[in-house]
Amino acid sequence: MGEVTTHARPCRPRANGYSPGTRGLIAKACTRELARRKTGAVEIALLWHMVSDSLSVSVKDAITGAEFQLVVDAAEAMDVFHHPYAYAASRGVEY
Repeated sequence: MGEVTTHARPCRPRANGYSPGTRGLIAKACTRELARRKTGAVEIALLWHMVSDSLSVSVKDAITGAEFQLVVDAAEAMDVFHHPYAYAASRGVEY
């Protein structure tokens, strides 16, 4: 099974709606990566969107180009992180 790592992306929203590194563009919601794993060509990340205080699991397959994102509750976040394809199928998400 793939290795699980954790990372924090530096993202501090400013009061004016801009974030460092946006080069003058309005920043999208700041995101912190809570966990990441890679199995073969598939990368899976558990993300916390600070502005909306929501969680999602992002899946990207470098070989097929398929990618999708699932919004998750805190109680199910780690289960979705470890089984994203099962949750995608149960939610009707095509990939």
